[in-house]
Amino acid sequence: MSLNNKTILDSDNTVSTEDRFVLRKFIERFIDEINTGKTDRYERKLGESLAVVGFEDYPLLKPQFKQRLSKKFSTAKGFARFPKLKVTNSRFMFHLVGTYEEFHDGIIDTEGNIELYVIKKDSNFEIVKIDFFPRMLMHDNYE
Repeated sequence: MSLNNKTILDSDNTVSTEDRFVLRKFIERFIDEINTGKTDRYERKLGESLAVVGFEDYPLLKPQFKQRLSKKFSTAKGFARFPKLKVTNSRFMFHLVGTYEEFHDGIIDTEGNIELYVIKKDSNFEIVKIDFFPRMLMHDNYE
């Protein structure tokens, strides 16, 4: 089974054309780096004060979220994707809303709605908050 990790990114008129294209590349690289286990690369895309809600019973900070991703996607058996996202802009904050899926051994084990809060810092983007609203969430040791 071959899964497509391309993201359909829709936007409204608050997002400039340049930001829309750069955000699409940012999200696609972020998910590719997670799927290939390039921790040092995707870690740079996460803000220092990152807060992640919904993946566990308690909020995760950057170190805990990084550990979760490393554990789950350390082998070729794990795969994540954002099938569809819609982006809006409010001054300096980009708000991406859509769907998120995780697979293990080609079987979906986590799926739901996700909200990503992204800021533009200099010429780069940084994820500062993630809210996940699971429809299905399996807890496992992934080892």
